[in-house]
Amino acid sequence: MSTLVLLASAGLGADSWNWTPVPDGFHVVRHEFPGHGSRPPAESQYTLGDLADEIAATYDGPLHVAGVSMGGMVAQHLLLRHPDKVASAFLACTAAKVDRQTMLDRAAVSLRGMTGDLVETTLRRWFSADAIAQQPVHPGVAHVRHALTTIAPRSFAAAWSAIAEHDVTADLGGVRAPVTCVAADADPAAPPPTLKLLADAIPGSRLHTLAGPHLLQIERPAAFGVALATHLTLVGV
Repeated sequence: MSTLVLLASAGLGADSWNWTPVPDGFHVVRHEFPGHGSRPPAESQYTLGDLADEIAATYDGPLHVAGVSMGGMVAQHLLLRHPDKVASAFLACTAAKVDRQTMLDRAAVSLRGMTGDLVETTLRRWFSADAIAQQPVHPGVAHVRHALTTIAPRSFAAAWSAIAEHDVTADLGGVRAPVTCVAADADPAAPPPTLKLLADAIPGSRLHTLAGPHLLQIERPAAFGVALATHLTLVGV
């Protein structure tokens, strides 16, 4: 049975995948980054490459990897550092590089603690205005609000610090595994042109755009699940 590794965004744990329908026939791993979900914090700062190395060492390959945001960045490092372990990758709402100073600023702010205003600002970057305003409260928005409020500041800051060093644009031409890139048409964090740049850099990759915000797997889980299933079908699983 093939293994499908799901990688979430910064601040979120394994249960952020609870909304997403996953195709049958896979051993599904909802991997958690240090200090996220139920996992203890890291003892020292890590890189995205360190996270990729850990995944490659933990799970038997070949792996099908689906990542959103930070998870999609770690998946890119997996593709590059461990090509023999990755059978395919599904990269959603992510980027090949980031603005380093913006991420370091987020790390500094996170380290001081996620106040109510900061949490709400993050939610507006990750969800649609309709989802945030929904009454009764959208369960996905409530879940992420709780996750951002309860994650240890140093764990959230460590994730942003790791993301700050992410730039694999010069290396993506060497990717040989089949890749699908997914953009969300209303995503200010990783807008469609960012995903096009990523897809253009990976030989033979597919680019698919869905209607929705940054956290597609939570706010648009059915469409996200169909896109993931289509990817896995196209790569012959």
